[in-house]
Amino acid sequence: MSKFTDEYHFLINEYKQMHEHGINDLSPQQTFQGFSLTKNVPKIRQIIKKLNISSLIDFGCGKAYLYKKDFPLYLNLDGKKEQITIQEFWGINDIVLYDPGVNKYSVYPKIKKDLVICADVLEHIPPNDTDNFLNDIYLLANKAVFFSVSTRYSKKKLKSGKSVHINIRSRDQWRQIFDSFHRKYPKIRTYFKLDD
Repeated sequence: MSKFTDEYHFLINEYKQMHEHGINDLSPQQTFQGFSLTKNVPKIRQIIKKLNISSLIDFGCGKAYLYKKDFPLYLNLDGKKEQITIQEFWGINDIVLYDPGVNKYSVYPKIKKDLVICADVLEHIPPNDTDNFLNDIYLLANKAVFFSVSTRYSKKKLKSGKSVHINIRSRDQWRQIFDSFHRKYPKIRTYFKLDD
């Protein structure tokens, strides 16, 4: 028997359909591209440097366009704008991409990595599955986890008409959840960013 609810499994299948057929007015290519990670790239680099991270898992990577060579970042480095890949910017080649909704990335990670990042994913997880989902993330990390979580509803809709952000909690509620997991996994550094 699965540790996740029927709603969780139903949503995974719905996300597969969205990735293949699009959502609302977006084409499949425009649906969950993984660009929401962009705003967290500098913070993740700080964590990588601080903790001497050499490997990571992007858990819930979407289509992972940021990791493709033809989608470079344009960053101001040393006062001039440079084109660079996310791997070059982070200084990491050992990156595992995972997303159960994307066939190409649907193989569950088998080996722990130093850092697990989970950007704009938790708000898509059914509330009753939050603890089991977070346990899985922490169990895949050797050194640290990083979460970016939206605290507001999305305009994108599920077939039911509900927002794709089904796990909306206040900033204080998310802080309490992350504090409890930090206590449960004290050897794993917990980083999180809450987006209003």
